[in-house]
Amino acid sequence: MSTTDDVTFILQTAKEATCYSLPYGGIGFASHLITYYTMLISLAGYQPLMPWKKIKHKRRNVLLAIAQFIATVVLTSVVMHKCHDEWPFILLAVWMLTTSISSSAMTLAGPFIAEEKTYRFVAALVVGLIWMCGCIAGCVGLITIVLDHPNVTHAFYLVSCVFGGIIFIGVLIGWCSCYARESVDNVCFFCIVWPLVGCCTLGLLWMDWSLGTIVGNLAGVPSSQAAPIYWSYIVAKRFGLFST
Repeated sequence: MSTTDDVTFILQTAKEATCYSLPYGGIGFASHLITYYTMLISLAGYQPLMPWKKIKHKRRNVLLAIAQFIATVVLTSVVMHKCHDEWPFILLAVWMLTTSISSSAMTLAGPFIAEEKTYRFVAALVVGLIWMCGCIAGCVGLITIVLDHPNVTHAFYLVSCVFGGIIFIGVLIGWCSCYARESVDNVCFFCIVWPLVGCCTLGLLWMDWSLGTIVGNLAGVPSSQAAPIYWSYIVAKRFGLFST
């Protein structure tokens, strides 16, 4: 693809993406890493800002989870309404919505997990199902954007190869380790579930960088019109960090 085609594609897609006011690119990548960290620490029953202390206050966590849920649902709903003529971006917003719901649910479950570890499996199962549904919807949206525009930039393919390669290497290492052992153990189980887990966890990060390359905004810096929703969403997603 020529440089002229690259520029034309980026300008066209960037115009279509003006309705999308949620994090992506480098900023979205950093935001989602913080979300992953918050969810993992909450799943362990500890405080994200002080991971050596267990979560104790149920009422505080319930309020944080409700506030995060309401704020992120409202913001993503506004974006979905703005993108009503661009349904692939609606699917991306749905992905962000399910991510917010999962994060809120984990914040809510944190104090219960700290008291009784048996809640951990239930919380992980529920959140995992929600997360997987969002991942499927979001990937369909992103792939649709790519299929609707044959002149996709080379950077998108590079990003896709990097994340696809990480998943493939994980499977390869897992199967080699499993084959070298005489009995089925946790390593074998990991190499079986890793493709699904890897796609769901790395998929969101893949979307961050892929959308950044597609619209020509790798850093993900929002426009002046998108900034209020963009930064408000990022702030709302951080409520779970203050679980105590």
